[in-house]
Amino acid sequence: MAFGAVEQANSSRFIEKVGTLQYADLSSSFTVDFKFIQDNAANILTTTPIDYLRSAELVGTAFHPSSPSPVVSSVFTNFWVDHAEPLQALDKYRRASAKNWPFGELLDGHEFLIIVRPS
Repeated sequence: MAFGAVEQANSSRFIEKVGTLQYADLSSSFTVDFKFIQDNAANILTTTPIDYLRSAELVGTAFHPSSPSPVVSSVFTNFWVDHAEPLQALDKYRRASAKNWPFGELLDGHEFLIIVRPS
């Protein structure tokens, strides 16, 4: 079983929450399991009840290791929205954190794809 998140609505808050989850002192042992994301992403997307995600294309080095793209784990949803707010939140996070944002860049028409193993 896996839980996936593709988030655009209120993305800045979402980025802050993921950053807090990943880098809080109490969860310093938390790491992103890109192998788990790679192994489960296609099945999660093809079985979702959300139409535009069922046909979303997996993008990034997590799925295409030889890709020169700055994207690590995202989906091309062809859902065009203004990314100004989430990119501002991501910039704020990057400036405040000593660690890198592990999911790479957010391109137009794309959304980050984050999948975590339930505990």
